[in-house]
This record gives sequence, C-alpha cells and structure tokens, in this order.
Amino acid sequence: MKHLLYTLILVPSLLFGQVDFNKKFKKAIKFATFYGAFNGNNSIADVDGYSIGTGQLITNTEKTPFDYSVVLGVRKIARFGYENRANVFYNGTEHSYADAATVGKVSGFEFLFEADYKRRFGQTYLDQNHFLRYVADKWIVKAEYVQQGFADIKYFEASQRYRHKLGDKFSWNIGMVQRISEPYGYNPLEEFILPNGSLHYTSLALQEGYNVDFLPGGEINYLNPEGEVVADNSIIWEEVVIPQVLSDYVERKKNGSRLKTLTKNLKKQLNLLLSMAHLMVIIV
Repeated sequence: MKHLLYTLILVPSLLFGQVDFNKKFKKAIKFATFYGAFNGNNSIADVDGYSIGTGQLITNTEKTPFDYSVVLGVRKIARFGYENRANVFYNGTEHSYADAATVGKVSGFEFLFEADYKRRFGQTYLDQNHFLRYVADKWIVKAEYVQQGFADIKYFEASQRYRHKLGDKFSWNIGMVQRISEPYGYNPLEEFILPNGSLHYTSLALQEGYNVDFLPGGEINYLNPEGEVVADNSIIWEEVVIPQVLSDYVERKKNGSRLKTLTKNLKKQLNLLLSMAHLMVIIV
C-alpha cells in the first residue's frame, strides 16, 4: 500500500503542473488546518493469576500499560451550511458530513491527511485516513486510503464521476468506484484442512512442486521445485520449510483473488456505464 500513499502525495503536483506551483500550492493550503493531539487514558485493572509450584502458592500479576494516542494531520474540508460548528476552537479532529460526501460544499480541491499512532490494551496500532477530492463543474474525482490497525482493516478507494448540474442547488452524477483491499473472509488453506481440523501441509507442498526423496537406509531428503535439497529431516522440513511454503502460497492466492475481484468489479462498472449511456441516448 505504500505506493498508493505516494500516488496520493503526487496528485496535487499533477493537478497543479509546473507553472506557478508555489502560488497554487499556497492557495490550496490557505484555509487548511494543521493539527496535533495527544490523548491518554487509564489502563485496565491489573489481573492476578495464581498457580502452585514446588508446594508453594505463586501469584502472577498481569499489568496493562495506560492507553494513549498521538494524532498528526492536516485537513481542508468545507463544512456544509446546515452543519453547526463542532467546537469553538478547531483542533482538526472534527468530523462532519462533508468528510464522506461525494460533492463538497465548495468547488475545487479538498483534502485530509491524518495519522494516529495509538496503544490500546497494551498493543500498539497505526490508524491512517487520507483522501483527496476535486470537484469541478462537469466532473468529480476522489482518492482515499484508510487503515484501521485495531480492526486490521486497510483499503484504497478511488472514484471518478460525471456531474450534471440542474440549477444552483441540485446536481446528479454517475461514475465508477474502485476499491483495493485484502480479501477478507477468504482462507486459501481451507481446501487442505482435514476433517479432524489439522492442515495437510505435505499435500500442499507437493502441489507447489516440492518432492520427498526416500533414500536407502531410511533417510529422507526434501527437495524444492528446482530439485535442490532444502531439508534432510522432518524437523527442518516442518519448522523451516513448511512455514515459508504456506506463507508464499497464501500471499500468491490472496494477490490473485484481489486482482480477480478488481477485474470483475471493473467489468460490472463498465457494463453499467454503457447501459446508462445507451439509456440516455434513447431518452434524448
């Protein structure tokens, strides 16, 4: 996902071009809010555990450090006229309907870049929320990257829309949306799980091109797809080779599933756009 963040950072440069960059950049951040915040909370109560060893009662206390979050960001999002002001003094962490709306209150360029490093229940996480939106008279584009560390969710989303204005207060738009994320709920190893719940990893390794060579005297060599010996006993095979085989297989299957899903969704969106365009031609 790092290259997606680089894309988000480069978009303003692509929009502004090389002419009068400083002037346009200053105009873009003129009403932006740069903010930072630190929050802390008390930790949960200590938990005492008891065990008996060598005839004595042993007390173990599990302590959880206090929770905290450090937020840094910059935002430029106009508030809709019907929204009340959230705070007397803005700190940048406010949320409004304009954050998630397709069309902002004002035309032009709006953005949000926010990173939140936090510790919760003794575990540290990184949350990110970045988006760029440009609203023109005839078109709208938006790119967004979201990461929720505690929920283990992250995705990149982009949308492109044609905008047709009907008067000063109303407009309708049509377009398509693309989202790239992990294939949540998909388990690539499911087909190798035996009825007793254990994983038939040897079958998976053989499918991936690995081989087992039984030698005279009861010795065994484990070969990779290139025919090279990667293990000469079951301990190295199970503790070193198999974890790498599983990791490579899961990564490849997930990447393939992600690309397949994205291609399928793009085809659906293109078919929908073609149908809408055909309908508009018939109406006209």
